[in-house]
Formats: sequence, C-alpha cells, structure tokens
Amino acid sequence: LPGLDLELNAAPIEGDYTDSYPAAVISIHDITHLKMMERMKTSFVANVSHELRTPITTIKLCAHLIQQHPDQVDKYLPLLIAAADQQAQLAQDIVILSRLDAGRIDLQHRPALLNELVESSYTHCRSRARQRDITLYLEPLESDILLYVDPNHIAQLFDRLLDNALAYTPQGGTITVRARRD
Repeated sequence: LPGLDLELNAAPIEGDYTDSYPAAVISIHDITHLKMMERMKTSFVANVSHELRTPITTIKLCAHLIQQHPDQVDKYLPLLIAAADQQAQLAQDIVILSRLDAGRIDLQHRPALLNELVESSYTHCRSRARQRDITLYLEPLESDILLYVDPNHIAQLFDRLLDNALAYTPQGGTITVRARRD
C-alpha cells in the first residue's frame, strides 16, 4: 500500500489448539497523518536550526572582526545588530508557532485600514532596503479597505513577508509592495 503508514499490533489468543491452528487478533491502524506530522516536524526543526545558525555565525564573525579591528567598529556594528535582530525575530517566530500549535494565541480583533498596515511595514523596511541598495516601491489602494483583524499579528505577517523579500532580492533589485482588491 504505497503512501500509507500502518501500525500493526498482534496478540495471541490463549487456548487449547489441539484440533485447530493457533489464533491471534491483529489490529491495523492507519497512522499516515501522524507520520506526515512527524516528518513535517523533523523538517521544521532542521530548517529552524539552519536559520538559527546563520545569524549566530554572523554575530560571532562580527564580534571577532571588531576584536581584531576595533578601529572599524562602525563598519561591523550594523551587521552585528542586524544579525542579532534576525536572531530575535526567529526566536519570536518560534514562540508564535508554538503558541499557534498549542492553540494559545490570543487575537485582539479590531478595525484596521489595510493601507495603514501595509504602509507601516513598508516604512519599517525602507532603511534596510536602502542599506542593501534595493529599491522599494509602495502602491497602496486608491480607496482603502477596513479590515477586522488583529493589527499586531497582521503587521508581523507583512513585516515577515517584506523581510523575506529583502533577504532574497539581490543587491540593486526592486521590490514593489502592492495592496490590491481582488
């Protein structure tokens, strides 16, 4: 049965088998969904450990370079701060995922304007884009949309999307932040 993960349990049936064959009860359970979740968790842990190692390596390298070249602290300190910020963001993301998994996220829904949420994330990422020589454009909606959401969590989502766009856009590239109605 390709694609299925099954768990088999067998237990003998006690008795006198002089006139017949020994017997057993066998139970078969489909545990495909459990194995899939286990594989996803293993993959997640591998990805998280890789993502955590990158800023740690950068922090250690910058600290070493600052020790070796104290006169160039202005050159290495921004890299050190950015790596520490990345590390803190990853830790916060892990906490959020853990809370989501446990069903312990407390959402505070209230009205929020989509353009304001998008513009806030755009403003938050503008200086980082300039540092990497990435052009960042903002195209808000002409007529704003009022959402009923948890603005803090939506802002975190937008910030994360922009952080990823900045991380994977080559230097000198362009990112367009566009709010649109579908």
